[in-house]
Amino acid sequence: MDRKEATAERITNTLEAIERITGEIKEASSLIITCHIHPEGDGIGSMLALMHALTAMGKRCDAICSDGIPRMLEFLPGSDAVKRDSMDEYDVIIAVDVSSKDRLAIPTVSLERILSKCKVSICIDHHIVEEPFGDICWVDDKAPATGLMVYKLIKHMGVDVTPQIAICLYTAILTDTGSFRFENTTSECLCVASELVRYGANPSLAAHHIFERKHNGALKLWGRALMRLRVDEGIAWTWLKLHDFEETGALNEDVEGLINLLRGIDGTSVVVLFREIDKGNVKVSLRSFGDVDVADVAKRFGGGGHRMASGCIVEGMTMRKAIRLMLKTLKEEMTKRVTACSGGVEAEGCD
Repeated sequence: MDRKEATAERITNTLEAIERITGEIKEASSLIITCHIHPEGDGIGSMLALMHALTAMGKRCDAICSDGIPRMLEFLPGSDAVKRDSMDEYDVIIAVDVSSKDRLAIPTVSLERILSKCKVSICIDHHIVEEPFGDICWVDDKAPATGLMVYKLIKHMGVDVTPQIAICLYTAILTDTGSFRFENTTSECLCVASELVRYGANPSLAAHHIFERKHNGALKLWGRALMRLRVDEGIAWTWLKLHDFEETGALNEDVEGLINLLRGIDGTSVVVLFREIDKGNVKVSLRSFGDVDVADVAKRFGGGGHRMASGCIVEGMTMRKAIRLMLKTLKEEMTKRVTACSGGVEAEGCD
């Protein structure tokens, strides 16, 4: 069967995946790396770290992100080398922190051309999807961040972890663990973070740019979201519309981190941020404390993610209708769980 028609091979064994990917990288002379659309710290940090590593190996390597680099991540070394598109051909394409083809941060026309010319496509991600991208798809849904997976790959390839690589990977892990506050924080990622600091990563620098530094427009945008905050039956939610961005001068990337602030509201099981991305389409970000599998909820709307952090896009609806539908779905899910637990039905995590 032609490689372009083959189904992606999902590999969950870490050593097998690393050895397969290392072999393909060593045989290639030119590679392109990308992440997902609307990127954040894990995607950008993993992409840049791998770019530095492949360049050190003597490979011709381009990093592509059609949305550009978020302002808060411009401090990362190599961010100014990231392109929005490419007309070149490559032996290998590597996608990090994304395993769905339709979410790759490469313009569609260029992506199809690159895939038709490349020899191997590789995915490195910690999100489970039904139809993964890549000839080789390394998925580890237990990993707290893709940056941790990329770190293991770089070490296996024998590349020295420079301060430039270290700060990129540290940022990747820092952002996806919420500054090591989220439930996905493991002893392994803390040990790796310590090693990255030893290699030259500056924790203070990363924390300042990601969590502390906000421009005026971003703060005004957050203020609007907080003024609209609603809490009902264990669900906290708020919303932002297109005119909020226009009137405050905020960018799409300025929403990053807002939903994590909402996680601190007492008495809530789920927090939701609704954001109008264009007329009739609403992006929904969901966070849970484990009582509700928000990844399952997001999948019903064509999205995905993790049990306690997910997202989706509700299409063809006004903001009001999207909020009503999502809240109805969440409340039904929460009611089912309470019924299962109180009725003596065995359900994982009910105790």
